[in-house]
Amino acid sequence: MPDNKKVFDDEYDSLKDVVEFQKNMYNPGHYIGTGRVPPTVSAPGNATPLAIAYFIMAALVLAFGLFLFFSDAQVTSGGLIKSPMANKVIALMTMVGISLFLSIMGFSYVKKAKRYYRQKAAMDREPVDQTREDKLWQRTCPKCGQFHDIDYPKCPYCQFDYWK
Repeated sequence: MPDNKKVFDDEYDSLKDVVEFQKNMYNPGHYIGTGRVPPTVSAPGNATPLAIAYFIMAALVLAFGLFLFFSDAQVTSGGLIKSPMANKVIALMTMVGISLFLSIMGFSYVKKAKRYYRQKAAMDREPVDQTREDKLWQRTCPKCGQFHDIDYPKCPYCQFDYWK
C-alpha cells in the first residue's frame, strides 16, 4: 500500500501548480531563478495556432519593412542620421530582426505542436477495453446476482429496490 501512495504522489498534479500560481501571481520574484514555470506559460495543449500566428506576424513585419525600404515613404530616426537611405536600411534591418525573432518563436511552437501530436497519437494507440467503454460503474444485485449500472434505483432484471 505505501508503494501505491508513493507512485501517486510522484505523478504530476497540474491542480497543485494552478493553486500555487494563484497564491503567488502578484509576487514578482516567486518564479524568477527557481526553475519553476507558471502554468500560464507551460500550459499543455496544441500549439499549432500559435505557431501559425507567429509565422503570419513574421511575414507581415518583413513585408512592412520591405514596403518602407522600397517605397517613397520618409523614414526618419529622430534627426540622428541625416541620410534617408541609411534610415531606410536601419528600418529594414530592424524589421528583419523582429521577423527573425518571430520566426524562431514560430519554430519553437511547431516543436511543441509536434510533441503534442506525438503524445496524442501515443494515447490513441493505447489499447482500450472495448467492453468497458462508455459504461458506468457496475453493481451486483443482492437478490438476483446480475450486474447493472450503478445509477439504477432498482435492479432492471428483478426490480429489487435499493432504497427500501
